[in-house]
Amino acid sequence: FVDGPRVMANMAVDSWLPHRLSALSDRLTIKNGVVLLSTASLAALLYTGGDVRRLVVMYAIDVFLTFSLSQLGMTRYFWTERKRGAERAFRPLVVHGVGLALCATILVVTTIEKFREGGWITILATGALLALCVSVERHYATVGRAVHSLDEAHPAPTEGVPTVPNGSRAGPPNAEQAVAILFVGGYGGLGRSALYTLLRMFPGHFSGVVFVTVAIVDSDVFKGRDEVKSLEIRTREALLAYERFGRSLGLSVDSTYAIGPEIAEPAERLGAELFGRYPKGLVVAGQLVFAQESAWNRVLHNETAFMIQRKLQHRGVPMIVLPVRVDLAEARKASG
Repeated sequence: FVDGPRVMANMAVDSWLPHRLSALSDRLTIKNGVVLLSTASLAALLYTGGDVRRLVVMYAIDVFLTFSLSQLGMTRYFWTERKRGAERAFRPLVVHGVGLALCATILVVTTIEKFREGGWITILATGALLALCVSVERHYATVGRAVHSLDEAHPAPTEGVPTVPNGSRAGPPNAEQAVAILFVGGYGGLGRSALYTLLRMFPGHFSGVVFVTVAIVDSDVFKGRDEVKSLEIRTREALLAYERFGRSLGLSVDSTYAIGPEIAEPAERLGAELFGRYPKGLVVAGQLVFAQESAWNRVLHNETAFMIQRKLQHRGVPMIVLPVRVDLAEARKASG
C-alpha cells in the first residue's frame, strides 16, 4: 500500500495507466492507487476463500516475475555500459545476470508446478492487466496525435496567426470591462483553440484575457526542490507564450498560476480571486470532446473542467466549459 501506488503513479506518468493515478493527494499518498489495490486484494480474498496456499502461489509467481524483469533491466543496463567501455560494469553485470537466471528459473518452476493451484488465474490476471496497460498507452498516444493536429489547425503567432488591425492593447486587462479568465495547460493548440472558440462565441465582447494554469506536482515531479522549481519555470514560460498569443489577437493580457498536488482546489481559489478582481469577468475552460464518445474515454479523461465549474458556480462565480472536439478515428488513420 506504499510502494504499489507509487509504481502505478509512475506508470500513469508514462501513460500506461489512467493519468489521474499520477496525482498526489493532500497527504502525498496516491489515494486512487490505494483504492485500486484494496479492491484487488478483496477480489483475491473472495476468489481464494482466504486459502493461504493459493494466495502464496499467486504472490510468488508475480513477485518472481517482477524480480525477473528488474534483474533483466539491470542486466541490460550494465551490458550497455560494458559495451561502452565502462570499467566497473563487469562485476554488477555478472551479479545481475546470475540474479536474472535464478529468478527466471524459480518463476518457470513455480508456474509449472503450481499451475492448477492458482498459477493459471495469476497468469490470466497478469495478462489481462498487461493488455489493459497496452490499450491505455495506445489510447493516450492516439489522443496526443489528435491534440497535436490542433497545433496545426491553430498555429502560434510566429507561425502566421493574424493580428488585429488596430494592434494589441498594452497593459493588463481593465477591471471595468469584460474579461475572460481562461484556464489553460501547456502552451499548444488546445488552449489556442479554446480562446478562438470563445472569441467566436462572443465577438467583440472581451477586451482582455487572463490566462490561468495549475501546475500539478505529480509523482514525476515530486523528487526534490529542483524538480518543483523546473516545473515553475516551465509553467511561467507557457503562460508568457499565451500572453504573446493574446496580444497578437489585440487583447489586453495577464496571467497567473498555482502549484499543487491536485487541480480542483487551486483552480477554484484562483477563479474566485480573479472574479473578485474582475467583476465583469467570465471563467472559461476547454474540455476535450471526442467524436466517438464512450465510457472508456470518460474513464481515461477525467471531468476536471466540469468539477471546477460546479465548485465555482456554487460560490456564485460564472463559468462555462467550451468543447474542443478531436477525432480519434482520423488520428488513427494518420498514424497508419
